[in-house]
Amino acid sequence: CQMLTAPEPVAQALQLPAHARVQKAVRVRSTRAGALSHITTWVPEAAARGFGARELARQPILLLLEAAGVRIGRSTQQLSACLADAGIARHLGVDVGSALLAVSRLVMDEDERPVQWLHGLYRPDRYRYEMQSSRVGDVDAKVWVGKALHEPFH
Repeated sequence: CQMLTAPEPVAQALQLPAHARVQKAVRVRSTRAGALSHITTWVPEAAARGFGARELARQPILLLLEAAGVRIGRSTQQLSACLADAGIARHLGVDVGSALLAVSRLVMDEDERPVQWLHGLYRPDRYRYEMQSSRVGDVDAKVWVGKALHEPFH
C-alpha cells in the first residue's frame, strides 16, 4: 500500500488531473482453501487519507471508504479472462499460464465521481461470478437484462 502519482491510465479512469496522487494497494485475498484473488486498487488521495495497509488488512475497502465519508453510489464492472504470469501464479498458487477470471471495476460515489478503480485476478476454482437476469420487452424485442435493470424496460 503506497501513495504515488497516478499513472496516466489510472488518472483517466478516476477522472483526476495529471500528477494527482492516489493510493495503490495490492492484496492477495485468501480463504481456508488458500489464495483466492490478487487485487490492485487505486483510490484518489483525498478518499484514502483515513486508511492504509493496516486497515486494509482488517476491513473491506468499501467499508473503509464509507468510514472516510465517501457515499458509495454505483459501479461498472467488466469481466474477462487472462493467463497467470509468473508473479501472479506464485501469489495465487497456480501454474504459469493458468486461466484466471479478470475483473475491472470502477466505483462511483453518489455524485458520480470515481472513488476506486479495481483490477482483480481470481482463481476460477475458488471463485464464481453469478448474475441474475430476466427476459423483458414486448414480443418483437425481448432482451436479457440484469435483475436491477428490469424495471426501466417495457
